[in-house]
Amino acid sequence: MSFARSIALAALTAVAVASALPWALAGQPASVFDRNLIFNGDAEANAGADDETIVVRPLGWTTTGQFGVFKFGGISGFPDRNAPGPPHRGSNFFTGGDAPVSTASQIVDVASAAKEVDGGSVRYTFSAWLGGYDAQEDYGTASASFLDGNKQRLGGVLLGPVTPADRHDRTGFVQRSHSGTLPRGTRTVRVTMTAKRVVGTSNDGYIDDVSLILRR
Repeated sequence: MSFARSIALAALTAVAVASALPWALAGQPASVFDRNLIFNGDAEANAGADDETIVVRPLGWTTTGQFGVFKFGGISGFPDRNAPGPPHRGSNFFTGGDAPVSTASQIVDVASAAKEVDGGSVRYTFSAWLGGYDAQEDYGTASASFLDGNKQRLGGVLLGPVTPADRHDRTGFVQRSHSGTLPRGTRTVRVTMTAKRVVGTSNDGYIDDVSLILRR
């Protein structure tokens, strides 16, 4: 290969790599508006487990208990791709393993929108698909806590739980959503998913497609 061709190929490669990088890495800060700010809120960043004895910890989340990622239809009795739930679901969902209570939390930074937030003009929509198994009362919830620059809580919202009656005693998910105005002074949002076992040995609190979207 000629020297000139090598230089041209290297330049093209550099352009391709730069175009594939997130805005923040390419020198253009990604806006916090009009997109889901939660990383791996859909459980798709991992290869989900298909064995109850295996706990796959979700990327981007700090977990307790046996909170993990499981495949739709991984084993009989668990939600499959035909169960009530997200219409555009991926391959996986979140569940609580065998622990009585399992959690996953993540901090979302919104400080780049401080001016708009402090002006009281930023709206949020927080949503999640929450579910459980059959007529059992195990459940999942999702919460968002709005924190100031000193990590003090300014307010928050809790989605769920979804009851067996809400699911018509079927294994699957029901969507819950809440919209409001982000409190002035908010700099980060702590998002927490919780799976709670009420009966049995498996923690069948199911969660999927958790989303936090800001608009102005």
